[in-house]
Amino acid sequence: MNKRIFLASVLSICIACCDSPFSDEKEAPDLSFVNVHDNDFEKLSGHWVYNPAKCEGKIKIHGLLEYKFSESGLSVGGAQMPLTGTLISKQISAEVEDLFSNMKTCSGNPVTLSSETRHLQFESKSYKLAFVVSGEDVWAIEGNGKPYLLERFSDVDFKSSEIIEPTQKELSNI
Repeated sequence: MNKRIFLASVLSICIACCDSPFSDEKEAPDLSFVNVHDNDFEKLSGHWVYNPAKCEGKIKIHGLLEYKFSESGLSVGGAQMPLTGTLISKQISAEVEDLFSNMKTCSGNPVTLSSETRHLQFESKSYKLAFVVSGEDVWAIEGNGKPYLLERFSDVDFKSSEIIEPTQKELSNI
């Protein structure tokens, strides 16, 4: 009986005093940064959407992309749990600049990147996504190499904008 009491007291002391095997995960930052300036992260943080029908003043369901970026990580497409990983800031390369060379704004003007444009690369174990921050504009560059101009979720008028439903062809390609 005394052995059981002694064993139970030692076990309870170990449980109370020892770190949980998961404590490192909880204390470790969800997102790590490499050369990221505070103002770049502030511009990127928040809830973003890409609307392929923005220039038409409509909302197109097929092709609508959603991102949430915070210190907890990156959520893609409404995912509840953000992906954790590393955000790396780089100078914009000629290759990335070329992606924007033939792009036009909704008003038909060429897209121009400011001299302070930053290329931010998010990398996790299973997902990579590049962002380009130029002035107040934030672009996402998916694996296909095409830049998508993002809008703050709060700036999109979901209530009064016309919704374009996916076509049968678009649905069959999903």
